[in-house]
Amino acid sequence: MPGQQAASPDRVREVQSAYQSYSTLSGSLLSVPFRKQGETGNDLSKGARIWAIADLSVKLAFAFAFVCLAAIVVSRLLGSN
Repeated sequence: MPGQQAASPDRVREVQSAYQSYSTLSGSLLSVPFRKQGETGNDLSKGARIWAIADLSVKLAFAFAFVCLAAIVVSRLLGSN
């Protein structure tokens, strides 16, 4: 029961925190303006759409560069004897 104390002092009760979506937790670095579930339209202006496409392209390019860099580092670590 929520208002009662536990009968045994060695019992632990887990409390669930309030739900927050990922977009409210992430910073602007990871935010991408995707439509929410159930929305049929797009509320971005033409300039905002172009900015979102450019922003997403840059983020994907950086992600690809980091994957390539990781592959090079692993290759050099495994290749050196």
